[in-house]
Amino acid sequence: MTFDQSPNDILRKVFGLPDAAPDPSESTRRTGRFPYTLLGEETEGTSLKEVYMSCLRKLAARDPRFLKRLSKKATRGRRIVARTPDALYISTPELSRKNLHSRLTGEWWVDTNLSRPMYARRLEIACEVAGLHYGVDLVLDFAIAWEHGDVRKRP
Repeated sequence: MTFDQSPNDILRKVFGLPDAAPDPSESTRRTGRFPYTLLGEETEGTSLKEVYMSCLRKLAARDPRFLKRLSKKATRGRRIVARTPDALYISTPELSRKNLHSRLTGEWWVDTNLSRPMYARRLEIACEVAGLHYGVDLVLDFAIAWEHGDVRKRP
């Protein structure tokens, strides 16, 4: 023990606890394999956000009016897609200044500050708008791993 150690460092050493510094090889965000099947086409993303945006883009490519119809849908005071970031946040417009969204296409924006269940629910709504069956036409092959809390465990 030296004088340049903090009290917490000393306590960690005395009680044999690991250093407080996080392991840089461990990410706090979940990344890895996120396989999904949309209309028979198997694809994989590296994050929930990537899968979500990919599905929405593919659905929009099938139907030029899809995003306009989807923009009428909202959950918990937020639209799923909108033409401006401000329009995404119905009940909390100040969130548009916190950069919690991404550009989906040249003229459409999408809220991406979502939990795992929110991503799934929004994709379910997107399927309804597209006239597809969630769980049949869109299968999130990694959804079982969500229940166990770690998608990286999937083979």
